[in-house]
Amino acid sequence: SDPSTNADLRKATGEFLEAAKKNDVYELSRLLDTYGRAGLRVTSRDPMNRTALHEAATAGNLVATKFLLSRGAEPSPKDSWNHTPLDDATESGAKDVRP
Repeated sequence: SDPSTNADLRKATGEFLEAAKKNDVYELSRLLDTYGRAGLRVTSRDPMNRTALHEAATAGNLVATKFLLSRGAEPSPKDSWNHTPLDDATESGAKDVRP
């Protein structure tokens, strides 16, 4: 496959996880619309195997968490540390976020 496409997808995935961390649902939606054909998915993972749902839950971002789940995010993916989004939310004190 084309390396520039892979680089673009990696960049878009990073931006997607960052938007989840910032609770920016508009940006999450825009990125999915813009990069969906290139392979960006609500379940896309970073190099540490974290998803946007991990980032949203860790930050306690209920709006982004609900958005991601409504768009098909897996509720219990495990990252490289074997943590789920709920584990991260609980650990960070964001107990109101229940993926």
